[in-house]
Amino acid sequence: MSDVVAKTIMPKACGYCCVFLLIALLWPLSVQADLKEDIDRAIIKGNAADTSRTDHEKLFVYRCESIAKAIGFSETASGRATKYSCDQPGVGIALYAGSDLGDHSPESIGTYFKSELTKYGMNAQVFIQDNGNYGSSMGFYINGDSWLNEPVRPSRGVELIEALAAEAKLILFKRGRIQTLR
Repeated sequence: MSDVVAKTIMPKACGYCCVFLLIALLWPLSVQADLKEDIDRAIIKGNAADTSRTDHEKLFVYRCESIAKAIGFSETASGRATKYSCDQPGVGIALYAGSDLGDHSPESIGTYFKSELTKYGMNAQVFIQDNGNYGSSMGFYINGDSWLNEPVRPSRGVELIEALAAEAKLILFKRGRIQTLR
């Protein structure tokens, strides 16, 4: 390799490769981080004509009403779990059942989560949707909002049951949707 190529072309090529690699690695993180924000943006945009409430009130105080007015509740497992959490003082659980459940049926997993949350004093309903050959995931909804920023695998969800029940009770108690923290 000539001295000219080694001193001028190679450093530039390496620099471009590094920039491209950095963009390729960071873009999925930025897209994933915006999933929850996209829902909030849709709620605000759909309720823009309502000037009687602040954006904070639309997103937090009157979230369920804002969702119903701006984007509605879809027929997906997440949409039905969100609606349940708006209509009932409990946790709506969306279970996207993939091919990785082994011998466990989606219904038995749903029954397990519902009964475990009941043990900790929290009502719940599980909404199941087939996820084909992909992996399984779960989302938990309280008072119209996702409890976690990202869905989790059912095995991780098991580890979160006690914390989920405790936080759901606090949120619902604060909102006046339950009367005791039993």
